Amino acid sequence: MYVRDAEACWGLELLEILVQLFDLLEHALPSAVGSIIGSSTGVFIGFWLNRRNLTRANQQRAEGYLKGLTNEISEAIGLLSNKQLQLLSDDLWQSAVNSGDLALFPYEPREDLRKAYFAMRKCNYEAIRARDLGEKAIAEADTPEKELRIEMAWRVTTKEAMAMVESTLSSLQNLSKKQWFIKASEYKAA
Repeated sequence: MYVRDAEACWGLELLEILVQLFDLLEHALPSAVGSIIGSSTGVFIGFWLNRRNLTRANQQRAEGYLKGLTNEISEAIGLLSNKQLQLLSDDLWQSAVNSGDLALFPYEPREDLRKAYFAMRKCNYEAIRARDLGEKAIAEADTPEKELRIEMAWRVTTKEAMAMVESTLSSLQNLSKKQWFIKASEYKAA
C-alpha cells in the first residue's frame, strides 16, 4: 500500500511539474518568440542595409574610376593625335590594378581597358627606346661612322615607334566610340 501511495505521489508531482512547465511556456513563450523574431529581424535588416550601402559605394567607386580612366584615355588620344612620340599616362590604371579595384568593373570595360592600356604601355616602351637611342647618339657620337650608325638605329626605332603611335591611336579612338566608354565619360560624381 505504501508503494502505491509513493507512485501516486510521484505521478502527482510529475503532473504538477508538467502543469507548471506548460504554464511557464504559455506566459513566457510569446515574449521569448517576440524577442527572438525582433532581434533576428533587426540583424537581418542591419546586414541588408550594410550590403546595400557597400554595393552602392562600390558602384560609385567603379564609376569614378571609369570616368577617370576615360579622361586618361581621352588625354592619350589628344597626345597621340599630334603624331609625336610622347609618354602616355597610365597612373590611374596602375592604381586600379594595384588596389584590386578592377574587380568592380563589368567584364567588357575591364577587358577593353586592359587591351588599351597594354597598347599604351607598348607605345610608351617604343617612345622610351627611341628617346634613349637619340640620347645615345648625342652622347656617344664621337666619330662620323658611329654617329651615322646610331642615327640609322634611331631612325628605325622612331619609325617603329610612330607605327605604334598610329596603331595605339586607332585602337583608343575605336574604344572611345563604345557605348560604355561614352556613358562613363558622362558620369558626374555625387
